[in-house]
Amino acid sequence: MLAVVGGLTACNADMDFDIADPVLSAPEGDFVTASLQGDDYVLSWSATPGIMMQVTRYANGAKAGSEIVSTNTYIHHDVDTNVPYMYILKVTD
Repeated sequence: MLAVVGGLTACNADMDFDIADPVLSAPEGDFVTASLQGDDYVLSWSATPGIMMQVTRYANGAKAGSEIVSTNTYIHHDVDTNVPYMYILKVTD
C-alpha cells in the first residue's frame, strides 16, 4: 500500500502547470456606485465595450431575479421598504 501511495505522489510531483494571468482583473472597491433615485435603486459601473454584466438580485435571502445588462447601469424599479436586498454582479460576454 505504501508503494502505491508513494508512486502516486511521485507522479504528481513531476507535473508542472503554468499559471495564467486572469483575463479580467478584480474590480476595485469603487467599481460600482449605487444610489436611490425616487423609488428606484440604480447601480452603475464603468463601461467596457463588448462586456456585459449579469446582475442577480436577492430579496430576504431568496433569489428574486437575474438579468444580463449590456449598458453600464442596472435599475431596480419600485424598491420595497424594510426588505434586505443583495445584488451580485458578474462580468460576462
